[in-house]
Amino acid sequence: MGKFTVFGFLREQWTELPISTADVSDQSLVVVGTNVGLGNEAAVHLAQLKPKTLLITSRDEVKCELSKTGMHEPSGGYQGNS
Repeated sequence: MGKFTVFGFLREQWTELPISTADVSDQSLVVVGTNVGLGNEAAVHLAQLKPKTLLITSRDEVKCELSKTGMHEPSGGYQGNS
């Protein structure tokens, strides 16, 4: 494991990450914990890949519905199977 430096940490914050462009149009995907954080960001990104089915889950039904409706805008209007 490398040595941690503040400069190295700050440099990593602006590193461009590779974006997946895999063909998932014939696959069904499941994302757990989509109401906030990484789960939400993962679901939005996966929705942009236009899978056959995208199943999102959350502990609270109301929060899950809110994240589902909020996902339509950033993902370019992905509708999927409701």
